[in-house]
Amino acid sequence: MNGAASVLRATASHAEAKRRRDAGHDWRYGLGRTLAGGATAGFAFLGYYDHISPDLRRAVLIAEDDAFWRHEVVDLDQLQQSLELDWARGRLVRGGSTITQQLAKNLYLSPSKNPLRKLRELIIARRLEAELTKTRILELYLNVIEWGDGIYGAEAAARAYFGKPASDLDPGDAALLAGAIANPRLLNPAKPTSRLRRRQQLILKRMLSSGAGRRESAATSSWR
Repeated sequence: MNGAASVLRATASHAEAKRRRDAGHDWRYGLGRTLAGGATAGFAFLGYYDHISPDLRRAVLIAEDDAFWRHEVVDLDQLQQSLELDWARGRLVRGGSTITQQLAKNLYLSPSKNPLRKLRELIIARRLEAELTKTRILELYLNVIEWGDGIYGAEAAARAYFGKPASDLDPGDAALLAGAIANPRLLNPAKPTSRLRRRQQLILKRMLSSGAGRRESAATSSWR
């Protein structure tokens, strides 16, 4: 599996990441252009897991893969719901992909919905889960996810939309960004539509009621 092997070669291990952090190395790097007001576009900072706001980590999981810490590669319950909805509508509409599947697609595959692409996605995702911890998978996902035209990764999105580092995002910021993942070219956190505001409020409500922070703390202690 060349795709999964390449991501393992291209990304630093937890030990290397910790060594660089402890040695005082800067944890951000990227290439891009500066917009008016100091915001950045086409800029992909890379941030370590614990330099990304816990609120954003929780919000993204609630929005995209609430069972991330419990399932292995595929969330069968979510997949069944997606298939039933697609069958009822007579076409492929709903996603149902886990964070790991989305990472595999974002790194190596086209966005098409044909069965062969989906099979390749599952194969790569299984390899990623076999070789990387859940924490590392989520860290990589948060660094490559698109959040607008030319804006990739949590750090770039936080600076572009809120003028602050990803570590400083509050629950409202986090829920707004998480709500935009479904369609980042149309759902702009800088100019939130009523649809995006509804998604933000739904995610915030679930963040407050689900105890996601406690679940993440318990899960990461066993997955790191």
